[in-house]
Amino acid sequence: NVQLGHWGAGITFEYQRHKLTRDQTGLGPGSQRDELFGQFGVTHLLGARTIADGQLALGLGVRGAGFVVSNENPALGQPEELFTTEGVAPEPGMLWRPNDWPLRVGAALRAAVITEVTNSDVEPDAAGDFVISAGPGDPNTIYLPKRIILPWDLNVGVAVQFGPRPFNPRWID
Repeated sequence: NVQLGHWGAGITFEYQRHKLTRDQTGLGPGSQRDELFGQFGVTHLLGARTIADGQLALGLGVRGAGFVVSNENPALGQPEELFTTEGVAPEPGMLWRPNDWPLRVGAALRAAVITEVTNSDVEPDAAGDFVISAGPGDPNTIYLPKRIILPWDLNVGVAVQFGPRPFNPRWID
């Protein structure tokens, strides 16, 4: 987070990595063993400005989400990145902090993020599903998502300061 005068900006990252395992005990001689990984990430990029003598901060940002499937041991001539789905949505918010009062009230609304497939070396099957398999009837088939939906959420908070410490001192730039 950075603040310059009445303006502020921030960025956060959330990242998860999962191994996608398939039973490959029946691989023939010279067969290539897959090392599939799914990486899920969420990024928040936010900006804000204070008004009314610093007592009200209004913010706007975007929340982006993505899921990437990669094979870290691809066969010769095969791509490492197999599948990507990404999306973004707005994220407005506000904070009210009256000068010299022991009280703050804040709220943020995160709109739903619905991703779309942006890159795929995995061709959809007849039903339109993105699958990684050795062929029809493969018991180790991995189904990839057509989209990911991060639901909307509303965050509201109140903070109260008890004791002599000043809670909302006036902002002097």
